Amino acid sequence: VFTFSPRNENIILWVIPFIYVVGIFIRLQHAAWKDFTKKGLLYLFFGSLLVGFSEELLVRGVVVTALLDSGYTILLTGVISSVIFGALHIINYFNGQSFKITLLQVVATTLMGINFYVVFIITGTLWAPMLLHFIFDFSLLVQGGDLNKLSGKEKKVEPILALLLYVAALGALFLI
Repeated sequence: VFTFSPRNENIILWVIPFIYVVGIFIRLQHAAWKDFTKKGLLYLFFGSLLVGFSEELLVRGVVVTALLDSGYTILLTGVISSVIFGALHIINYFNGQSFKITLLQVVATTLMGINFYVVFIITGTLWAPMLLHFIFDFSLLVQGGDLNKLSGKEKKVEPILALLLYVAALGALFLI
């Protein structure tokens, strides 16, 4: 479950984790650190860790393994597992999130699921998407979740990085 074979060694796919790392670095650099207590940061840290690891274990670990063992192609496995990953976030609607935001989140997390799947197949290990997912979520939470709080430069960079990741996810479908 923690390794992936066959791996995809297409070097261009490494642009996906690179974009994530750049975004994470920018978010952590401009995080609202002063808005959190040490205890609050600890909760965010471990909460992000649990979410990132458990979602990746379930989707990229269990679901991907089951699909591949059932004879699905690597591409179809990536698409189906990513749709499942996105659909898992429908629960947020039942936790009080608006339908519109939930729908956008499902679409965005489906595309992110493709990216995490790509990280899984280019590294050959489940640990890589687990770690990336955890740090990505943590960086979003410590940013405060409000793009309006960002300064001019960061406010412009964040949507550009998001767009790059979504385009990269769609492009990756042709390279998997």
